[in-house]
Amino acid sequence: MIRGLVFVFVIWATSCSTSGHSSSMSENISFAQAEAFQLSTPQLMIDSILFVENAEVYLDLDVEGVELFYTLDGAAVSKKSKKYIGPLEIDASTELKVKAFHPEYLPSKEVLQKVFKVKALKKGMKIHLQTQANKNYPGEGEKSLQDLKKGTLNFREGKAWSGFQAEEVLIDIDLEKGLDVERLYLSVLEDHGSWIFSPHRLELYEDKKLLAFSEYKKPEQAQPSEIKFLYLDVPPKKGSHLRLKIIPFSEIPSWHPGVGTKPWFFMDELFFE
Repeated sequence: MIRGLVFVFVIWATSCSTSGHSSSMSENISFAQAEAFQLSTPQLMIDSILFVENAEVYLDLDVEGVELFYTLDGAAVSKKSKKYIGPLEIDASTELKVKAFHPEYLPSKEVLQKVFKVKALKKGMKIHLQTQANKNYPGEGEKSLQDLKKGTLNFREGKAWSGFQAEEVLIDIDLEKGLDVERLYLSVLEDHGSWIFSPHRLELYEDKKLLAFSEYKKPEQAQPSEIKFLYLDVPPKKGSHLRLKIIPFSEIPSWHPGVGTKPWFFMDELFFE
């Protein structure tokens, strides 16, 4: 593609040189080449988005002369950010942003990847799924919610996702006494083309007492398919027996072909940090 475009520019420059403008045309060619082509986004290879001890991250973009820069706090990336020189070892929940630079091309778009350090898992937490998933998308029940195996955007692939068409989804959580947790995360899928929507509301209870909640607006138009991490901040003074109530939207919005029917809700991981 690039060689084809360069060939066109060379023909144009040659034809113009007969008019005595070869020098200025040559400058324009270099400028046009540099301005016309943007680097593709860097590739991120992570051994696990959810981890207990640490995660290892590799960055790559197979273009000679390219430089990769990154931030670990969600800040915008520039050439003043940290330069990638080898694998990153991450030992805390991180919002990683990466961008590629090259002197002859436009910088790439930023790539954003969140990774999470999980505090409560297996021995520290037991969960009991009180609402049965739809028989067509059962996942692996409670195991799917705490095995640290993330599903993909293809919800039919594997057994990571559990799908529901219910008024509410209830999950009982038993935490190890004295376990210090600050935030509860729930990984959900949004795929409007498949009638799958994020939930309307999350509520966290202790003995019927509401500890925390998050509420989300119904989307006003179709959004790209996305895996989201919804969360609730957990009060410091809480017991070891909690209940998470997930309330989906009651019906699909008016702009969607499924208007008026009940949307699907899909989840695949529940964890604390």
